[in-house]
Amino acid sequence: MANTTFNGPVRSQNGFQTVSVNSSTGAVTVTATLGATTSVDSLAVTASASIGNAATDTVGFYGATAVVQPATTGTTTGFTAGSGTAARADSTFTGNTGTAAYTVGDIVKALKDLGLLAA
Repeated sequence: MANTTFNGPVRSQNGFQTVSVNSSTGAVTVTATLGATTSVDSLAVTASASIGNAATDTVGFYGATAVVQPATTGTTTGFTAGSGTAARADSTFTGNTGTAAYTVGDIVKALKDLGLLAA
């Protein structure tokens, strides 16, 4: 296969694929497919990577609908106090969306498990 360097935009109506070729067998394996709705299965980064370059770019994980960067503050609905009216370790929150309720500890653990917060 040839290598080509382009200066300017590269366009395709049917997407792009990057491939690797096994040096022993010559077998071709598709390593990435880029199209109108691109899904990244793995990403190797040597310096840095960014998902979403602006607050208006949409991002979604695990099949959830992609959304712009959340900017909510003060969501008070969807809260169930553990005991009394103060937020406690056993208080739960729904964010006023859906029925699943989480403690703050649940949220922190999930963010750490995903690597979105340092463990």
